[in-house]
Amino acid sequence: GIRVLPYADDPKAMEGFLVGVGEEASAGEIPVALAVPKAGGLPAVDFGLALLGIPAKTGERLRLGGSADAFRLVVSSERLFEARGKKYVVDTGKMSPAIRSILRESGYAVFPAGKEVSGREILQRLMKTAGVATEERREYLLAGGGGAGYEVRITGAFLSLPGPPGGPGRKVVLVGRKIHSATRVLLGKMGVEIVEW
Repeated sequence: GIRVLPYADDPKAMEGFLVGVGEEASAGEIPVALAVPKAGGLPAVDFGLALLGIPAKTGERLRLGGSADAFRLVVSSERLFEARGKKYVVDTGKMSPAIRSILRESGYAVFPAGKEVSGREILQRLMKTAGVATEERREYLLAGGGGAGYEVRITGAFLSLPGPPGGPGRKVVLVGRKIHSATRVLLGKMGVEIVEW
């Protein structure tokens, strides 16, 4: 969770207070709440790929051939993505074992993502596949402290992700509970994205 301690507007007066941020969407500053889907399947895969910044292709037709072109098989993938130089085909449980075997022999890896698997588990597997490490931190001092008169502390799983081409990297914190939109705005201004999982 996140804890914001009251801060002093005037350090000499040592009076602390919290400022609430209005929830009016018309201001355009309230970020959308990012939450990992509870159920697995394609929604969880799509969320994870978007969060990690991994481009995905939908309905990509894969032409697979046997030795000496003895046969040609065309497979329409639900999702296709590439991570660390390896191509992955997402299987939500509809693919037969024979097709999975042919895909593996053709150089693809199969990424299972059935609906019975939680969205959190799928995100964890996607992070492992992409080589994204998390660091669990408790009461981590994000801003303030010392003589600043305020502290912003956060508990969660921290990850650093690449930003858009030519842009700065992204800081993401995975937290285990709902976060108020005002807190999202505050942390967003500090360059931190919050994801509920």
